[in-house]
Amino acid sequence: MAFPVTQDYRDAVTELATKKVNRRFLNDSGEHATLLIELMIGKAGPDDDVLIYSGELMGGCYRKALEESGSNSIRILTDAAKARTVIDALPEGVRKCITHLIIDKADQGNHFFVVGSAFRWELDHSVGSAVANFNEPETTDKLRARFEDMWKRADKLV
Repeated sequence: MAFPVTQDYRDAVTELATKKVNRRFLNDSGEHATLLIELMIGKAGPDDDVLIYSGELMGGCYRKALEESGSNSIRILTDAAKARTVIDALPEGVRKCITHLIIDKADQGNHFFVVGSAFRWELDHSVGSAVANFNEPETTDKLRARFEDMWKRADKLV
């Protein structure tokens, strides 16, 4: 059962983000995911590479954060081509920073995203549960390497 994003949860997670605390925490719904997307992707700076592996790149979760992101390099892998509709709806200045590839879900496993030393790793897609951390370089290095491997195997540039 997913728990709502209460003000206490929002405040606690925002503090972890602001202080870049190295502490894992659970994130258990689409609403929770949206908060992390805003705090990680939406707050990315120009030198932060944003790496996203998502099913469809749900517009309700990602659109605002992608529009607010200051990253000059956003690479997105998706299981479905319809993610392109979210990307195409973004302002041109944002779209020029995005490269999007499609990859076969069958071999990929869990969805995740990485920004700097922060990450969100989905545990159960059906309910949107995940584990996250705002400052765990060892794990983000592993996820980044995984993403790069997936990127090389993706075959459809969109």
